[in-house]
Amino acid sequence: VVCPGAQASLAAEAQFFQGPLTFDLYSRHGEPLIFTTWAGHAWGGINRFVVTDDKGNQIAGARLDNDATVAHNIEVPHPGLYHMGYTDKGSGWQFQAAPGQAATIAMGQSGDFRSTKPLPDMYFYVPVGTRTIEYFYAKKHFQIGGPHQVLDPDGHLQQSVNVDGDYVQVPVPAGMDGKLWRFHDASLGLFWFSNIPNYLAVSPQGLLVPREVALKDGLRLAK
Repeated sequence: VVCPGAQASLAAEAQFFQGPLTFDLYSRHGEPLIFTTWAGHAWGGINRFVVTDDKGNQIAGARLDNDATVAHNIEVPHPGLYHMGYTDKGSGWQFQAAPGQAATIAMGQSGDFRSTKPLPDMYFYVPVGTRTIEYFYAKKHFQIGGPHQVLDPDGHLQQSVNVDGDYVQVPVPAGMDGKLWRFHDASLGLFWFSNIPNYLAVSPQGLLVPREVALKDGLRLAK
């Protein structure tokens, strides 16, 4: 995995969800994983999180008190990829990664999760040679929104999208491949790319992409 925009400097952004969701986190040098959660109280509120390594071994985990904000500083045994899985039984929760902490959502997760507030811009990587961004989008039950905009690496609007249960194609202009694009005003339902890596993050620093894509495109590998 790599962080294709690790040189950028952007503040961490809060994300609000309801339902189970897993974040992929990365420790470059064996430093702790740093993030903040807030646990909601709807439906009685049963909030839990667990951190595992890439082999499924549990590193940390606990039940979280309702209405509590917790600053997590998770010690890890070695550099590498980790996963933070959160379940809330429908109570609602918030996640915010520390600035510089790689924290990525792998799309296509089967849990019934949804955004409960508009998301910050969500970044994704368009590999070298991509001429059209192709993805499927559908709203999930009780999701707050659906229409969104696709912004190019310069932040310019490339396409406004308003579909529910349909495929989308966005042309990639010359020189705009091999860079980070983003969704604006997106609400997480079912996003599924058919021709680029299926990962989203709220900042360039937070985005991870597969190692094979990084090697092919000559990106800087995370050590």
